[in-house]
Amino acid sequence: MKKMGIWDLVYGIWRRLSSLWNRFVLALTKMKPHSFSLRPSAFTLIEMLVSVVIFGIVMSLVLGSVWTMVKTREQATHFRNLQQELQFGMIKMADLIRAYGVDYAQHNTDGVSLDGEIQHLILGHRVWGAEPLRIKINIGSEGDDTAAHININDVPLFSDRVQLKADDEGQILSYFQVVPEADPFKNYGRAEYQLQPRVKIYLVLQDRKYPDLEIPIQTTISSRKYSP
Repeated sequence: MKKMGIWDLVYGIWRRLSSLWNRFVLALTKMKPHSFSLRPSAFTLIEMLVSVVIFGIVMSLVLGSVWTMVKTREQATHFRNLQQELQFGMIKMADLIRAYGVDYAQHNTDGVSLDGEIQHLILGHRVWGAEPLRIKINIGSEGDDTAAHININDVPLFSDRVQLKADDEGQILSYFQVVPEADPFKNYGRAEYQLQPRVKIYLVLQDRKYPDLEIPIQTTISSRKYSP
């Protein structure tokens, strides 16, 4: 069965209203004049005005319903896209964290603290001996319409249709948190550091066209890299 599009629906409603309007006009033209009236059977100005008002009311109701339907369908499409982007981004970051691990040494070298909630995470340099991967929350540029995003080595993780949500003061609500904060590889042998590195991710992703559409998510990813 062929799926009916929105314009097919509008066209069907228009044909139905046109048919009803034609029947209404035909019924008026067939009405007999009053017995005391000598004028011919025709529309008066008042009858025409009443007909136009009725037709305008009906059309405004129909068009309002159609517009609401179109907007609701568009918002549903944007929300599905938001879900897909968030799912893709979380899977991508989880795979990188599990495969590369937290690079404690590079954090110390760059002076990027791991204390508390952070917005810059460095992976992989010490574990694999390759260039580090930097997962960074980009808060956007002041004075333009650049959205807040997550970049992986300066490549945006999400499309420009979505953005990270900020509070009323412009603070991004998303962050990373690493446990343990101290390097378990460097302090191997001490009981308090015999932990598998874990990264907590908290994101609030929202649609740019419909900011009321947003999805918060919180998860913890464990690295597969243990102390040697």
